[in-house]
This record gives sequence, structure tokens and C-alpha cells, in this order.
Amino acid sequence: MRTGVKQYKLCGNLDLIGQILSEATGKP
Repeated sequence: MRTGVKQYKLCGNLDLIGQILSEATGKP
């Protein structure tokens, strides 16, 4: 259960980082 939560948080962080990078670079 904990490993699933860690993976979910990791995916969420990567998704958030991707949005920030896309906004910073001006790409959609």
C-alpha cells in the first residue's frame, strides 16, 4: 500500500514538474 502511495506521489510530482517546465519553456 505504501509503495503504491509513493509511486502515486512520484507520478504527481513528475506531472507537476512537467507542467512547470512546459510553462517556463513556453511549450504546450
